[in-house]
Amino acid sequence: MGGVPAGAGVVNYYVPTNPVLGEGPLWISPNCTTTLTDGQVNALTAEIFAAVDCLGLPFNAGRVDNLCRALADRFDLVQAGLDNFVRRDGDTMEGPLNVVCPPVNDNEAACKAYVDETAQAAADACCRSMQDQIDNILAGLGLDRFVRRDGDQMSGPLMLYADPGPTSNPNQAATKNYVDISIGRIIVAPEPPTGVQQDRLWLDSSTGKLYCRYQSPSSISWIQIEGRGS
Repeated sequence: MGGVPAGAGVVNYYVPTNPVLGEGPLWISPNCTTTLTDGQVNALTAEIFAAVDCLGLPFNAGRVDNLCRALADRFDLVQAGLDNFVRRDGDTMEGPLNVVCPPVNDNEAACKAYVDETAQAAADACCRSMQDQIDNILAGLGLDRFVRRDGDQMSGPLMLYADPGPTSNPNQAATKNYVDISIGRIIVAPEPPTGVQQDRLWLDSSTGKLYCRYQSPSSISWIQIEGRGS
């Protein structure tokens, strides 16, 4: 490898950081004192040409920055491609992130299905708990002792405060006394019956007198029937 040592305009006495492998046509001494031959220059040019060609750009023989431009363009292309990825130190998604399995660790991303199922299970458990508490409260109140408004069955007699009167609602519940009177039976009692329609009979069990229920234009009262218990 004889000849004149390389000048500053050839290799600028550059000392490489990484060791040079082999001693082929591109071999240069680690201290950059090797005299470059025409073959080495051609080999270096071929190496740069090959690098530019591998990077996908045409080699311009009239320029000295072919490799630099090729690398810069490739780096720009790579950088543009990196914009399609999420940065590890924090970033914002521009579309959905599909998670293929339910999370295991606390900090693991969860899919919508996992959240929906977990939320539904929690809601169901909450409803069951609330229903159990309501049932316990109702049981404590003893509501089974009462008749439901929407329909129910009595377990004992229902005592009404009075018989229906002439102006009572037709749907009003009636006492047995009212029904018995309505079908023509004589009422036997020590006191005058109340809530009785006209034309009904009452036998005073304390005196044996018989009365008839009579309604005048101004009032309704019991009228004694003469000749009976008088």
